[in-house]
Amino acid sequence: MVVVGEAAGRPRWVNIDEASCGGDGPHMAVFGSHAGRSRVVELVNHSLTARPPQRGVEVLACHREIEPINTLIDQRIETLRHYHAKDFGELRTMLPAAEQGPSDVARAAVVVIDGDSLTGVASATSTYNDGPASTGISDRSASTLDRVLRCGRSLDIHTVLSVAQIHDLAPTVAVAQFSSIVEVHEDGRRAWWRRVNMPTSVELELPAKGTGGTPP
Repeated sequence: MVVVGEAAGRPRWVNIDEASCGGDGPHMAVFGSHAGRSRVVELVNHSLTARPPQRGVEVLACHREIEPINTLIDQRIETLRHYHAKDFGELRTMLPAAEQGPSDVARAAVVVIDGDSLTGVASATSTYNDGPASTGISDRSASTLDRVLRCGRSLDIHTVLSVAQIHDLAPTVAVAQFSSIVEVHEDGRRAWWRRVNMPTSVELELPAKGTGGTPP
């Protein structure tokens, strides 16, 4: 469960777990104004720290350097091979109770990616309506991003991608893999969250300070 803003004066919690587990995940895209996106990411990180999932969580923040994502993927694939499990859901059912604490090998992983640093948009004041043009995403970065989006479900990896515009990404990236979207207004103080397969959205306020409360 992560906070993406406030709705009606209360923290808006979003479950970025698998849809099969009742969530709205595993991948979320945040696009729009830079300041607003940064605020959403701060809220996500803060809520993960304050209310980690019972199985534990590893948060990997990627700015410019995307290779650690490949390392994370390879390590988790090797873990599945070691335990002869098809995915992390099955792995957790196979592990003895003593190995299922938050520090074990079966904890979830959340990868927070600064898409601006991958697409070449470096201005901290740019918005999705103006600002410098993207210089494009490298083939290597596109390949890694596509890889984590495609295999995240089986590896219990959940992606939060912050980028000025979704179309800044390379056409080889499986954008359809995103499960939910936060669209930030150009003023950086408002946003809208929605599931990708639903037409309705939830209007959000992006407060200057952190949110509290307990997830529903």
